[in-house]
Amino acid sequence: MSRIPLPQSVDKECIKAAKILNSFMQVGSGVDKFIPPNILANAKGIAFMTVIKAGFIWSGRLGSGLVVAR
Repeated sequence: MSRIPLPQSVDKECIKAAKILNSFMQVGSGVDKFIPPNILANAKGIAFMTVIKAGFIWSGRLGSGLVVAR
């Protein structure tokens, strides 16, 4: 699975979001990289965004993402 932020199918975006969420749920990964379960339980939604921005003379942005709301 590429990490390039090109828009993909909904299935692939969901798989990418699940991998991101699983990486944040691992307790041993440090305090700044851990989402407490009570925060997720009370959340109204969650957004997974991958954006790349570049520029020198001209600038541009490219990205994809998935938003899930209750």
